Amino acid sequence: MTQTDDFADYPTLQDDEDIAFHEAGHAVLAYILRESLDHATIIPDEKSWGRTAWVGPPEYLREKKGPEVHGALLALQVTDIMMSLAGSVVDERRGCANLGALPDIAKACQTATNFWQDEETAQRFVEWCYDKTQEIFAYEGVWQATEAIARALLRTAWLSGEEIEQIIMAGLGPPPEHPMVWRRPPRS
Repeated sequence: MTQTDDFADYPTLQDDEDIAFHEAGHAVLAYILRESLDHATIIPDEKSWGRTAWVGPPEYLREKKGPEVHGALLALQVTDIMMSLAGSVVDERRGCANLGALPDIAKACQTATNFWQDEETAQRFVEWCYDKTQEIFAYEGVWQATEAIARALLRTAWLSGEEIEQIIMAGLGPPPEHPMVWRRPPRS
């Protein structure tokens, strides 16, 4: 979230927890969607109170327009939008209003608008991506992984992509073969 005069210079302890869960949402979804994850942090900087850095689709792909684009590009757009919305989905599930999610939502909407060139279609596309992201976080194992990453962020404030993967692997196992279909692990 861009810090302005409307907000305190530094989040409170409750805010730290909200930020940790928000960033954990991005990190867990990156793992599930097999995105390359660099790090997650709740250390504030001049632009935000937390950050999850992943390698999304190249910029030139985001600039392509219209339905004539190959299906793989559509999959990249879905992934990019879902990654942007993950923190908001986690915030909603926790019942907190995180203003830090607003830039993420704006990015998702801009990505969809750039792709579809039609605001109504773009809005429906973002809503569909939001619903799919909610479905993923509805699985108890995914939520437990989100909680584990948030707790780790609260302890250390910064986690590498490798550390995030180790924490998630301990609870969820390897990412699904098809990233858009999360299957519950078999009961033992």
